[in-house]
Amino acid sequence: NLRWFNQKTGLNAPMRFPEASLIPQASALESMRPYRGCVVLNANCQRRSWSKFYPHWRKVVSLLPDYNFVLMGGGMPIDVSYSVEGSNVTNLRGNTTVSELIALVSLSRGVLSPPSGVCHIAGAFHKPCVSVIGAREAKRMIAYPETLSIYSHCTFSYWDGANCGCDVLSKPCEGKQGNGFGFPGCMCAIAPETVAAAVRRHIK
Repeated sequence: NLRWFNQKTGLNAPMRFPEASLIPQASALESMRPYRGCVVLNANCQRRSWSKFYPHWRKVVSLLPDYNFVLMGGGMPIDVSYSVEGSNVTNLRGNTTVSELIALVSLSRGVLSPPSGVCHIAGAFHKPCVSVIGAREAKRMIAYPETLSIYSHCTFSYWDGANCGCDVLSKPCEGKQGNGFGFPGCMCAIAPETVAAAVRRHIK
């Protein structure tokens, strides 16, 4: 994620990312100002990061009608994405630059996302972040003080006691659910009510 962030922004963020200082571009701040006070929702997941895909975002936002969400993420064909709709959701997915994403996070109430570059940006701005992780990511991956991580356990053979080794191409999840290549069982197991309660508790 740090390599991706540095490549996309031209910055050289240190490994101790919470100590980094980001200054949003003035033009990006101006374009994102109408969304001040929103919660940034990153509901996308690229196929190579399939194990991070959470299938219950639509239910989560319906449980939080008093929160305004801005939906972010890429629009590439390889993305696994689905519609997250609601009167409290503004869809900017695929329509912003990385500079505008940085500006949006700086103006936001907080971030809701699987483990991703957006979580690192939230950490840089000391924004509260709820990260839905499941079992695939090691618990050291998102360790910012402002981040609340939601884990679940994997009971299948790829589980090594620290993180799962499943992969969409070489080691499909034994607990996957849904059609096609399915959703990871560990992410499906995290109830949307759990995520919504975490948002209410952590993102004021």
